[in-house]
Amino acid sequence: GINPQAVNKEKTFHFLTEEYRTSSSELGDGDALSGAKVKMMITIGRKPSMSREDFINYYESRHAVLSAQHLRATAGYYRNYPVPGTGAPDGIDVITEMWFRDRAKFDELAAAMTVPEIAAIFAKDEEYLFDRSTINMFLVQEYVTTLDSDK
Repeated sequence: GINPQAVNKEKTFHFLTEEYRTSSSELGDGDALSGAKVKMMITIGRKPSMSREDFINYYESRHAVLSAQHLRATAGYYRNYPVPGTGAPDGIDVITEMWFRDRAKFDELAAAMTVPEIAAIFAKDEEYLFDRSTINMFLVQEYVTTLDSDK
């Protein structure tokens, strides 16, 4: 089990999110998450002048569509919006999850983001939507525990 004394409670957050998913048919390396081995997570804060509702609406109707169109190496693409009042850290308005079949597919995405035309499209969109100083991107190792609800 987890040693409760080993958990830094000042850096541990428990909160609820609302999850939005891009369908696998819209992704270039679709088939949901079957066989996906590499996961990237991104935490992002919105522009201070933008309401939560406007942020979610724009992200879902514009930014997520751009990502599905231009970042074709992605096998899975989820956005999680922290529910207000449930303990999320300040400055995190979305936690984005992106899955890739392997490290080569992740590298393909990274290369796509260096293509000047694609980089310009995303820079313009992100400048409107995000407080870019809040963006944190990292790869994670995901472990899934299957719970038996009958026990």
